[in-house]
Amino acid sequence: MELIKTEIKFEKFIIKAKVLFAGEDLIIIINGGKSHVGAVGVSIPTNSIITGNLTAYTSIITMPSHKEDIVVKLIGEKIAKSTGKKVTVIAGIHFDNVSEKEIETILNA
Repeated sequence: MELIKTEIKFEKFIIKAKVLFAGEDLIIIINGGKSHVGAVGVSIPTNSIITGNLTAYTSIITMPSHKEDIVVKLIGEKIAKSTGKKVTVIAGIHFDNVSEKEIETILNA
């Protein structure tokens, strides 16, 4: 398994990502602040039965009271569609006292 690491800084926040190559598939681990597992999603590229265009379907497991399902779906589907590979995303991000605007900034990066 090959490993790529990166991090993105937003003002006072740092989000870290690790990408593992598992054969033809990708495993992405995203953490920020107090690291944990909040959600796991598996995105599979597929052709739309309506348009024929490449899209992705995602199955998600979210821990109770966590909101990382948004992150795993957004990132997993974007990467699955752009690469044509199956993508598993594991995310756990927790920062104290974050505003709605700050959350939007992080999600839109």
